[in-house]
Amino acid sequence: MRLAINGILFQIAWWATALFRGKAVECLVVIALLLYLSNRDKRQARLDTVVLLPSLLLVEQTLSFLGLFRYDDAMLPDYIVLLWACFVFTVRESLSFIFKLNTFSQLFLLSLGFSISYLAAENLNLLTLQFERIEFVLCFGTSWSVCFILLAQTSLKLSLRD
Repeated sequence: MRLAINGILFQIAWWATALFRGKAVECLVVIALLLYLSNRDKRQARLDTVVLLPSLLLVEQTLSFLGLFRYDDAMLPDYIVLLWACFVFTVRESLSFIFKLNTFSQLFLLSLGFSISYLAAENLNLLTLQFERIEFVLCFGTSWSVCFILLAQTSLKLSLRD
């Protein structure tokens, strides 16, 4: 049940961002707060907030800076920061099945998922791709999936240290 709730809350956050852009900030703050206050391991939530979230934002900023895509209104719009926060707070449960797969399957599924999300964002005029779609999927999807796996594993290892 919690998996379904996490998935639904993240979809609400994604669509609020896509449809309302900056106007969705209040909605995303409430959703992020609800997710943060959820029944998660608080230590892992803090680690995700101080390790995983800034790292994901850095990767996002770097890929944008390298020219894979660009946002029209800012280098890294505030609603994207809040959307990544929502993602970080839901990822452990929503994507728990991915972490049980072999590395190749993880890379493939994450690459596909991240790419589809950004292709949808392009269709909704949230960002502009700087490459043809197939090139974007190959470069972006691979980059994001590798970075995400490394960052998620690092965050998890840090939480297991104590």
